[in-house]
Amino acid sequence: MVFLSGFEGRSAGGDLGPVQIATILSLWGVVMSAVYVLRGFRKTFQGPTVNATVNATDLKWIEKAPAILLALALLVVGIFPRILLQLLP
Repeated sequence: MVFLSGFEGRSAGGDLGPVQIATILSLWGVVMSAVYVLRGFRKTFQGPTVNATVNATDLKWIEKAPAILLALALLVVGIFPRILLQLLP
């Protein structure tokens, strides 16, 4: 049986040990988490448009500047990490 251990235990019957029960509960938690996240995603991004977002406009250049500077700094430090490593004692 898939997910119920690939090795035979003491009995080949339908007895479920603590490992098999923990596996079943863990898989149930994964399934429930996926359902929860997907429902939230659907309600957030695929729901009806709210009046507050109808009149939204794109960001202006001055509002984009901090994000661009941070992205450039991240890119430079990612390519040339020695810039920051030289500051360490």
